[in-house]
Amino acid sequence: MGEPKCIYCGTSKDLSNSDIIPDALTASRIINKCVCHVEHNSGMTKKFESEVAEKLAFLLNYLNIKSKKSNHFPTYEADYVIAGIRYHDKKVVKEHDFINKKILWSENNESAFGPYEKIEQIAKSKKTNKGDIEQIDINTQVIESHIPLKYEAFFSEAMHRQVAKIAYEWYCLKNKVEDKYEDFSDIIAYILDGGNDQVVKMVTDKILLDKFSEFCHDGSHAMLAYIDNQGGISVLVDIFGVAVYDIKVCKHIPTFCENNCILQKINIDGSGNRECECLCVHDYNDIVSDMINGMSESTDFPAQEIGGLQCHVMMPQNQHINYNLFVLDILHILGKGVAGIHGGNQYVVDFVLNQLQDLLNTDVIHKRGLKRFVEDNIGSDEIKINEENIGEHSIFYYYILYKLGESEIQALDDKVVEQFIINLFNTRKIDSREVNMREKLEEMLREEKYSELIKLGACKIRNW
Repeated sequence: MGEPKCIYCGTSKDLSNSDIIPDALTASRIINKCVCHVEHNSGMTKKFESEVAEKLAFLLNYLNIKSKKSNHFPTYEADYVIAGIRYHDKKVVKEHDFINKKILWSENNESAFGPYEKIEQIAKSKKTNKGDIEQIDINTQVIESHIPLKYEAFFSEAMHRQVAKIAYEWYCLKNKVEDKYEDFSDIIAYILDGGNDQVVKMVTDKILLDKFSEFCHDGSHAMLAYIDNQGGISVLVDIFGVAVYDIKVCKHIPTFCENNCILQKINIDGSGNRECECLCVHDYNDIVSDMINGMSESTDFPAQEIGGLQCHVMMPQNQHINYNLFVLDILHILGKGVAGIHGGNQYVVDFVLNQLQDLLNTDVIHKRGLKRFVEDNIGSDEIKINEENIGEHSIFYYYILYKLGESEIQALDDKVVEQFIINLFNTRKIDSREVNMREKLEEMLREEKYSELIKLGACKIRNW
């Protein structure tokens, strides 16, 4: 094997670690080390990565994802209706974080909302009569939040080039490709310059979309490399479990690439980036043998002879056997050709909006999200929950802290917390449309010492 070179331009100089999925879009990291630093690593950020991250800022914030290059979570824009007047906030970090901190201006810039002292200063500078200042008790107000969800990002050219980059760098990584090859000229040209609507399609096949919806959800990502019906290599990329793209990586099977049936899922909690969590075989014929090789005879369930035949109970040992089953389940679709269109169609728009709605109504508890909520919301002061303005998402997290404070659990780890959540809600994945969070809120507020219990639960999270 020769000296590693950039898979985009062939230079051996100044190679760097490229985040195959930009770190602004995931809590995990998969690295391709064969990308030159300035032109084809940092350069991708300017070409399209920053545009995608900016448009998806609210979703990324909601999923507790932030870039390693930043000290804070992505900021997004929102409008709030308070006492009948609509105000705009250009930089939101968390729900209602403007209260007692910022000055918000109305759409026509005629009204301002904020801490009384700051409003008084503004009135003085504008020579406004002090009597025109109205004091509002925010605890008695119902605040309407309006957050634009920029779903069009999933249909943009920037996203199409983004998923092409993910597919190409990931396929190269899994096949130890460490140089530029003409076999990949079409996808390289599209990633760098765009303009070719034949490289990336948004999947329109209803059955395949439904299969991916079951396999990849809750803000996770998935990549599946397969031999397409034209004899080439394509990669299906599922972004956040919201949209699925079919990317043509090569028009033929590269002779130097051994692995052409590959599946990997990167979970919202950051897991899934290890080799043992990836299906990686030569082609479809190896999927079943890979499953069998990943099993061993169980001694816990001894089998009896049946009709003179000795039976054996086999147990899976590898962590990706469900990946094998998933690929086998969709082989018939891949074999006939994946239906899709560059930029999507109305069916895909409806699918994406439905997936986004499901994602934003579902909470999957993980360490990163709990610690962020504690850091953002639990201080030394007594906790006073405003039941008029608290959202379902916040109720959910407060309730978990409250019940943790009630419990006798002291030391936390992933398994302890997962079982604790399942005991509370009978599932690890909680859909706020199916759980009455207002009942949970009332349960907390009935407890005179709810603030102390929440803070005790928060202390356990901090020590985790």
